[in-house]
Amino acid sequence: MRNPTIVIAAVSALCACGGSGDGANGRAFDQMIAGIWNGTSTLEVQGIEPIGYSSSLKIEVSGSTGKISNVCPDGTGAFPLEGSGSSAQWANRTVTCPLGRFAGCNRSAYFDYHAGRLSLSPDNTLHVDGSGLSLGCAGGIVASAAVTFVGTKE
Repeated sequence: MRNPTIVIAAVSALCACGGSGDGANGRAFDQMIAGIWNGTSTLEVQGIEPIGYSSSLKIEVSGSTGKISNVCPDGTGAFPLEGSGSSAQWANRTVTCPLGRFAGCNRSAYFDYHAGRLSLSPDNTLHVDGSGLSLGCAGGIVASAAVTFVGTKE
């Protein structure tokens, strides 16, 4: 027969290791990251000149999860974030953004976000880097693509 005191102590120790439940090693996002961020995005698609445009991103956070919206050049597109403090990352996301308005791209051209990261620098500048694939630019071929955003809070 097992000693009930040892069993209770072992169960209590296992339950205490659960952490706070908000992921990312128990650290939440810094609330400074939430809000509307205005700045410049640059789309780089293999085979065409980089394209710069004004953009506004919206970030919502709760604990160590969040959501980034307005990720496409036309102001559409959103996906969830995971992270802590003043940085986040995402992977295995597919958000399709239309690119038909840009020179070097046909009307049905698009960019698919797949992965990326964001961080808030000490001077309160938001940096976002996303990567994925593009189709319909640079002669219609499938090409690697990247988007960067640098901006400040509204």
